[in-house]
Amino acid sequence: MEKAMSQYKRKKRLLQANKEQVAEMQHSLDVKGHEVKATATELKLLQLDLDNVESNEKNLLSRVASLETQVGTILECAFDAS
Repeated sequence: MEKAMSQYKRKKRLLQANKEQVAEMQHSLDVKGHEVKATATELKLLQLDLDNVESNEKNLLSRVASLETQVGTILECAFDAS
């Protein structure tokens, strides 16, 4: 009887240790899940920033091309006038 009780207590301790380990792993998994969500959100924000920068770059390139054309026209008129 004593042997059975000892084995029962040992298995109960082992079960408790396993439950604690599962709880720790679940907590770690939850933390990692939050980190993944935060990283995904940051990635989306960075992608939006990149899209805005690319759009601004296109607009600036267009403005530069327009200004170059205007300068060319002004220079042509200046040379024609002289």
